Amino acid sequence: MQIKSTQQTLALHKAVEQHDTEKIRELRSEGHKTVHLNDEKQSPIDLLARRRSIDTGLREKMHGALMSSLNPTAPEGYTKPEALHGSPWGFEILAAGALKGGVNDAKGGSASLEGQVFFSDRTPEKSDDATTRLNLRSKARIYSQGEGMHTSNPVARAFQHRMAQEIRHHLASGKALTTTNKLFTLDVQNEHTPEQATALWLQSKLTGSRINIIQQSENASLAGSAKLLDVPEPFNLKFNDVSQQSFSGEALKQLVDRGAETLQQQLEAGKAPLLGMINNGKIVPMVFGSAGSMT
Repeated sequence: MQIKSTQQTLALHKAVEQHDTEKIRELRSEGHKTVHLNDEKQSPIDLLARRRSIDTGLREKMHGALMSSLNPTAPEGYTKPEALHGSPWGFEILAAGALKGGVNDAKGGSASLEGQVFFSDRTPEKSDDATTRLNLRSKARIYSQGEGMHTSNPVARAFQHRMAQEIRHHLASGKALTTTNKLFTLDVQNEHTPEQATALWLQSKLTGSRINIIQQSENASLAGSAKLLDVPEPFNLKFNDVSQQSFSGEALKQLVDRGAETLQQQLEAGKAPLLGMINNGKIVPMVFGSAGSMT
């Protein structure tokens, strides 16, 4: 029974291999989708793109048949563009001409959106998935709004960059930190310096406080919002579960300043999207498409 099911899901692949445009149209009208992957993790669209023996006219007809809209309200003959989206890193790489269609670009690893820079109609969400990623076209809005927020998504990193600047400006102006008197110890591992450890703490703290800071800040530019960031005092760093350093008063201000500087430098070195940094920490959702085969 499982074999029959597999054969049914790969019917579009077989039609592509046979260069049978009419069969593709027939299968699509029956509800077959282009989301299924063969043993080589290729969707029918991938398979078509990799077949070199097809002339341009036939390729365009087959591609149109594969991507034809099944929405009864769509204009007759309407072909959906292939959707691709991800973080703004994906847009920047695409603009640079360094992105190959139909693949995930793993630049930055977990520093980018869900561990990838670029999603497309052709790519699975997890390596063992039997289909391409579902609900692709709605996810750009979800990520741009910061839902499912974590320290490495584009919204978080753009916000961290803006706040690192604001913290440094706040301290350079001679203003005091907002501190809380509570027991706090930060474990420092992997030979991190105090500045690097503080930068990591700021990343996590800013991500968790993002919504509260935005709601309470006076305007969208986040000017003056550094006063909303509360810092534990004393700020204790414990190194490799052995030695400990404690920071308070002026020493704490200097540590936070150096930590914010370290975070800003890390983000400007490629870990934050340029489009977010120049847009005051805001991320614009991106969904764009190509009616071609993306090869």
